[in-house]
Amino acid sequence: MKNETIRQNTKKEQIINILREHPNGITNVELSKVALRYGGYLGLLYRDGYKITKAHLGDGVYLYTLTEEPKEKRQHSTAIETFACALQLNGMDDVASSLVELLEEAGVALRFKGGTYQ
Repeated sequence: MKNETIRQNTKKEQIINILREHPNGITNVELSKVALRYGGYLGLLYRDGYKITKAHLGDGVYLYTLTEEPKEKRQHSTAIETFACALQLNGMDDVASSLVELLEEAGVALRFKGGTYQ
């Protein structure tokens, strides 16, 4: 798992660097040469606070342009932590702790909906 995290950070860094090097944008065709799963790395960058626009050029080609970098690093919560916090804010503390335990015991994972960070 540790090597996967290191590799993920390296690919994420490669993606952000290539976006920085192309201020007028870069296509998904070029990004896929850096990482076939470039979309996942873009998602991580959105989560970190990077603003990246996406323009459809036709025939399945998109142009990605870095428009803003985060001023400070964001703290990340998992989807389950965010959900449990929402339950607690609505006065459901006992439900929140029970739900987290049940999900973990059952091996069920929650994830954020795609595009949440954009």
